[in-house]
Amino acid sequence: MITYFCPNCWHTVSEEDKKCPHCGYDLTLFHRLPYEKKLVMGLRHPIREVKLSVFYTIVKKNLYNALPDIEKIMEEEENPMVLVEMVKALALMKIPEILSLLQKLTRHRYPIVQHQAKLILDNLLSEKHGGVKVPWGS
Repeated sequence: MITYFCPNCWHTVSEEDKKCPHCGYDLTLFHRLPYEKKLVMGLRHPIREVKLSVFYTIVKKNLYNALPDIEKIMEEEENPMVLVEMVKALALMKIPEILSLLQKLTRHRYPIVQHQAKLILDNLLSEKHGGVKVPWGS
């Protein structure tokens, strides 16, 4: 038996539900969303491993359109260990826009996230990023 979850509140829903009985989210709307948007919604999943798996999928696919959502989610995330894993994954994304996000993360409220972002940023600045010299590197 398959278990279905509302992508908005993550409560269990039935396959026949058109709206979430818990939060009222229109489930038919979710089915019409593009795959990339569904992935971004998965970043709010309450289970850490699922959230990180979704994040790595976004990174692996280089979904740069998801960066504003990623930035917002990283501001809201309460678990510093999840954030550290997300910072590590960002280094794998081969687009220059990652550098500005990493710079912002060097000023994050959690020192462990700041430290990880600085390490990765220093590493990226000391080498070529995706075959293109980083904008402020030497």
